[in-house]
Amino acid sequence: MSRLSYLGCAALIAGLALTTSLSAQGRRGGGFGMGGQTSPLFLVASEAVQKEIGITDDQKAKLTALREEFLAEMGKVRTDAGITGRDLTDEQRTKLQEGMKRLTETFNPKLKEALKPEQLERVQQIAYQAAGPNAFTSAEVVKALDITKEQQEKIATINKDYQEKMAALRQNAGGGGGGFEAITKLRDEQSADVAKVLTKEQSDKWATLKGKAFDIRTVFPGGRGGKKKVD
Repeated sequence: MSRLSYLGCAALIAGLALTTSLSAQGRRGGGFGMGGQTSPLFLVASEAVQKEIGITDDQKAKLTALREEFLAEMGKVRTDAGITGRDLTDEQRTKLQEGMKRLTETFNPKLKEALKPEQLERVQQIAYQAAGPNAFTSAEVVKALDITKEQQEKIATINKDYQEKMAALRQNAGGGGGGFEAITKLRDEQSADVAKVLTKEQSDKWATLKGKAFDIRTVFPGGRGGKKKVD
């Protein structure tokens, strides 16, 4: 297994687990990474992902226990950060990220021990697909694709713009699932705009990094609404 794949799981568990903590509570349609990114620990709890990577019964038991332990520790991190709802202040978000970074140091080695190298690498690829255009905020992806500072700034502007649009859609939907298709459409548009920032070489590297398309909507209940693979 490549060093890139191992470090990628660490990055996704640490700095990018905000959406997973929210989706674990609400299980809403955007839980698989719309506007955020999904931890591999949550992905491996999915039967679809388990089937994809071919885990054994023994591995399943270990992963279930590991996920429950992770959830308990994540709850403590959220409590320590003073988080009680979905809307976070900058201070709360910073505390959450710091807490998740600490959890990474504990749980990433455990996840590595529970999975075979090729299984972990595939989960990494699926996590990137679930993240969508927000994956480009990952320091590892930036390094792997050699994304320039100028490109990072353009991507950040695009992501901020679409995050605001998505937040408005969710608010107008009143917390229900009625805005799911509209949010999916916005996410596709966001991906297309971010793709325009990348060079052909970077796009080719990204295609390799995220691997073959996986049906993300099989992962989270409430997010199906039809089969769709992330290209």
